[in-house]
Amino acid sequence: MLRFRRLFVDTSFWIAVANSKDQDHRAALALVQTLWPDVELITSSFVLIEFLNYFSEYGTLARKNATAFIRNIEADPRVKVVELSMDFYHSGIERYERFADKGWSLTDCISFLIMEHNELAESLTFDRHFLQAGFTSPML
Repeated sequence: MLRFRRLFVDTSFWIAVANSKDQDHRAALALVQTLWPDVELITSSFVLIEFLNYFSEYGTLARKNATAFIRNIEADPRVKVVELSMDFYHSGIERYERFADKGWSLTDCISFLIMEHNELAESLTFDRHFLQAGFTSPML
């Protein structure tokens, strides 16, 4: 049986893939090409909300493209989207409060919890907070 590489995908990576003007766009696309098809990607509703929030001020076309991008993610069988849950939300707030000396967003804290829950050590991200929290990334 083929073993898939399991990776968590953060907002910064999805943005880099979707936005051709992003400084990390080429690097993200190159990595996607090397990973497919032997990969399982795990992301979360929290990350997808943050992704849509990022594009909210870029106008109608950007919002439509961002929405289509999210729908493609949700339809891709290689991508598991961990749904919103009050348990992750409340645990994320506790971690956010406990690590008040860090620059971690609430979405970061929830992402770290989801990674731990799914026994993931590696993430696709350009956010150094993941390294600070003890995870790895081929992008950093």
